[in-house]
Formats: sequence, structure tokens, C-alpha cells
Amino acid sequence: MQGVERLSIVSKVLFDSRLVELRRENEELKLDRRREIDAVKLEQKRAIEALKLKNFWLQHDGLNLQQHLAWANDCDDGPNCRCAGCYWNGRFEHTDPQKRVVPDVNCTFMPWFENEIVHFGMTSSVGHVNAVTTHFAIHADGGCDLGRWLLEITTCEHPEQRKLHEFFSHCRELAGIIDWPGHWERYWAFPVVDL
Repeated sequence: MQGVERLSIVSKVLFDSRLVELRRENEELKLDRRREIDAVKLEQKRAIEALKLKNFWLQHDGLNLQQHLAWANDCDDGPNCRCAGCYWNGRFEHTDPQKRVVPDVNCTFMPWFENEIVHFGMTSSVGHVNAVTTHFAIHADGGCDLGRWLLEITTCEHPEQRKLHEFFSHCRELAGIIDWPGHWERYWAFPVVDL
């Protein structure tokens, strides 16, 4: 009987050590699998961020800016400026007999616009768009572009994008356009409807 007992004791020690090795191997496999899953999730997150950013700039690019500025100028609460600069920059069309260019008047849109963007915590400066570090570049002829640095933002959750989105929403609201989804939090939560 002593031989069997000894064999059982030795077997138990070997069994326990093998069990510990198997557990260690299992933990390493789990850890490797977790790393693989995390790498895939990170790659998917980066792809989603890139698509969100692309979508944001499709909705808030320079052409959309011009459209929003035209809506803001023409709305009831807007400046309704009819100067030559506003005409040439597309902020109103004079095909309507009521809306024609008024010669030799100072632009009332730009002071209004600068006041509005200050309200949203944004800035503007006169200069060429490539040299501008503010949100909006205002040209000598009254044209307006987005600042280059703003276009180079690489994350879709940047606070400056939120300001720009809120300004665009404000322009649509002034023009009486129903803004869906409207608020920044919902902008990312629901599909964006092209206006």
C-alpha cells in the first residue's frame, strides 16, 4: 500500500503543477485575445472618427458657410444688407425686384456677423485664409472663409467644431429652417439629414 500512496502523492504534485501551467497558459491566451479585440476596437473607433469628421466637414464646409450666411442675411432678424459686397459674395440675389444692390452704402452684414460669432465664442480677422489663425477669414471684398486651422482639426469632438455647428444651427434657426438634429449631442447620436 505504501507504493500506491507514494505514487498518488507524486501524481498529485505533478497534476497540481500541470494544472498551474494550464491555468497560466489559459490566462496568457485570454490576455492575447483581449489585446487582439482591443486592437480591432481601436481600429474601428479610428475609422468611425474619420467618417464622423468627414461627415462634419461635408455639412460645415465653405460652400455651406456661404449658404448659411445668405440665410442669416435674408432672414427677418438678419441685417438684410444689400451692399455690392454682399451681392458679389452671394448673400442675396437681386432677381427679386424688392432686393436690389444699393450703391455706395456701408456693409451692415459684416458688423452683424462679427457680433454673432463673438456670441458663439469665435473670432474673425481680415486676411488671406491661409494666413488666418482665427475661425473666419474675412477678405477685403467682404468674402468670408473658414480659417485653415479649423479645417485641419483631426478629431470630431473638438470644442471648436461644436461652436461652428452651433453657429450654423443658429443661422438655420434665424432663417426658419427646422434644424434636425440641431444640438451637438444629438448631432452625433442620429444620422444627419442633409438640408
